[in-house]
Order: sequence, then C-alpha cells, then structure tokens
Amino acid sequence: MLGGKGEFLFTFRDYPYFKCPKLLNYYCLITMGYHLGSCYPMVVSAKKNDILEMSLHHLACLGCYLTCYLVNLPGLICVVNFIHDIADVTMNIARGLSETTFKNSSAIIFVFNQAVWGYTRLYVLPCLCYTLFFQAKDFAGPMLHVEFLYILGFLQACLICLHAYWWVMFVQILLSFAKSGKAEDTIGKIESNKDQAKEKI
Repeated sequence: MLGGKGEFLFTFRDYPYFKCPKLLNYYCLITMGYHLGSCYPMVVSAKKNDILEMSLHHLACLGCYLTCYLVNLPGLICVVNFIHDIADVTMNIARGLSETTFKNSSAIIFVFNQAVWGYTRLYVLPCLCYTLFFQAKDFAGPMLHVEFLYILGFLQACLICLHAYWWVMFVQILLSFAKSGKAEDTIGKIESNKDQAKEKI
C-alpha cells in the first residue's frame, strides 16, 4: 500500500521466534520515548484546547507500544509509527512556512499534506487495523493470543477516529484560507486566562 514489495502480515511471520534487527528496536524505543515525553508538557504546561484529544492520542499510542512489547511485536508498532511519521514531515514544513511571508507556499504544502494524511492515516491505517482483527491470527499461528490483537485493533481504531476528526479540522482551515486569505491553526492553541474564566462561569 505504500509502494514497496513487503506485506504487513510479514511482521507476524515466524512468531514468536523471529529475529528483530537492533535498529528496529532503537527506532521503536526512540519513538516511544517521544510519545512518553509529550505527556509531560500536557500535565505541567498551560492548558490547551485540544488536551482531551491529545491525551487520548498519547494514551492510545503508549498502549500500542506496551501491547506490542508484551507480545514481542516491535515490528508492528514500527510500521504503524512510520505511517504516522510520513504526514508529520509535510505538516511541520507547512507550519514552519506559515510563520514566514511564504503563505502561499505553506498552503500548497498543506494541501499536499492533506492528501498524504488522508491516504496514510485514513486508508492505509484502517487496512492495517482490518488485518489485525481478521487476518493476523491465522498468519501468526497459535502462539499469538488473539486478545492482544483485539486490544491493538481497538487502540488503532481510536487513533483512526482522531485522525478523521483532525482531518476535518484541517479542511476547515483550508476553506478559511481560500475565502479570507487567512487561516488560524486552532489545534493546540493555548487558551488565555479570559477564555478559561469564561468556561468556569
């Protein structure tokens, strides 16, 4: 689905006795540390308007990492994380350019990002989720407990719902830019003290 010759099911081949490359383990640990470290600012920093969505996102991600390590499937979580990393590249480029005078370039890259986001996170990821629910057990054999696959599938389904929600918000940002020439990224925006006071009232 990403243009290569591999198959997602190969991450379950020879389970549980397959050999995992060291670089794969390093990639898994580094990305897990990133998600774990991202939880700290949410707790101690200023309140943001997307704290609930990001909390669910980080909990689902860390749950996927923990589950994959418990059943010795680091390759699986690396594939899922790599799918997420693809869209993050263009997203960060677009956000960086939006802080400069190159607004049109930022918009073009942002449109490209939406295509990448939609394909990787709203098409490829659901296909992998389907594989977890219905195909992985037969390929992996009796040593892999199906309960872990269902847990992983559920956590991936939570991520897919969040990705769809954010994708709709991104489309709204694009429409706002097309109409007024201005676009505000409200995702992750820090609420002011006045906004917080209004909520309490």
